[in-house]
Amino acid sequence: MRFAKPFLTVFVAVVLVLGGVGYTRFYEALHITPLSFAAARDQVVPHIQVVWPRGEGPHPAVLMFHGCGGVKPALLTRANEFANRGYAAVVIDSFKGRNIDWQRVCDGEILFGDQRAVDVLVGLDFVRRDARFDPGHLFLAGYSHGGWTVLESVFYNGELPRGLLDAPNTSLDGVRGVVAWYPYCGLVARFRGGWQAELPILMLLAEEDQITPAQPCVDVARSMARAGRPVDWRVFEDAAHGFDTTHDWVRGYDAEIHAKARAIQEEFLDAH
Repeated sequence: MRFAKPFLTVFVAVVLVLGGVGYTRFYEALHITPLSFAAARDQVVPHIQVVWPRGEGPHPAVLMFHGCGGVKPALLTRANEFANRGYAAVVIDSFKGRNIDWQRVCDGEILFGDQRAVDVLVGLDFVRRDARFDPGHLFLAGYSHGGWTVLESVFYNGELPRGLLDAPNTSLDGVRGVVAWYPYCGLVARFRGGWQAELPILMLLAEEDQITPAQPCVDVARSMARAGRPVDWRVFEDAAHGFDTTHDWVRGYDAEIHAKARAIQEEFLDAH
């Protein structure tokens, strides 16, 4: 029960900050109906897309987790970029199978990142079952809400995520690294308290981010670096949320910063 006390602390803080009306608004995100792993697979697997690189494989793979707006054209563009570099890009849609309204996710009313970490385990199970993937060379890449999700999966490594009743494998075995683009690192993120997994992590952050501010992520990263965890972070000056996409509603695209961030990501993937 190592999560009970931290979660209770966060829960009380949320209630105090938000008050009665706020608590009602966030009730569904805090109180969820637990699922079996089989049920979670049924929700997620039918909506997974794979963009394959050339060649027969087995291929290293990047499991990709979208932001709170769902799977947008920008994510598929990124998937093609990974495929062009020799990675199988596994695009995991967390919304379709759940019949979720993306606006409620963006408003923080449903599907917190710690609950969505279930989809990381489902995605890993999906690739481990297919011989076309190399199960020893896997990466996680998350964007905004998806960045929150992959960081929570590192926190949970070896444990069941919130809302999951069982799983054939709760480890991140085979995952060589995690890239979190402008993730949420705020009050209700469980990983804020740290993680034990010795897994290389890269955070790509935006200095002028008004949606998922960079500073809480920098604070977590510094704390983990002091604890000896292999974590790196970059804060791009004058960059806003969504600086790597021209398609999404945030409209923060910056071609020069995007190119720099991609180069850093590619170096990170190659190194691991």
